[in-house]
Amino acid sequence: MNQVYLKEHLCEELEGAKEYIQRAIEIKAMDPSWGKMLYDMSVQELSHADNFFKMSQDYYKKVTSAYKEPPEYMEDCMDEIVKMYTKEHSAIKAMQDMYSR
Repeated sequence: MNQVYLKEHLCEELEGAKEYIQRAIEIKAMDPSWGKMLYDMSVQELSHADNFFKMSQDYYKKVTSAYKEPPEYMEDCMDEIVKMYTKEHSAIKAMQDMYSR
């Protein structure tokens, strides 16, 4: 396991959470039970994304603690992870809030 693995899985979980909440919003009026099911799946996927984000932070800290100066590629990858996570997480949470209204 490495940063690339964690980043890929984080991305997959965020994509899943976003897809599910978009579909939940679309179908809510036609079938509230399906909407709720998709909403719940989105919440679960976002929770998985949160776990992968925490793991990537821990991994980064553990690996880079062995260096005086962290390798640039690790810093770049962590920067990408943080940017992607904060942008997508915020958008997904906003859609989940919209669904709940």
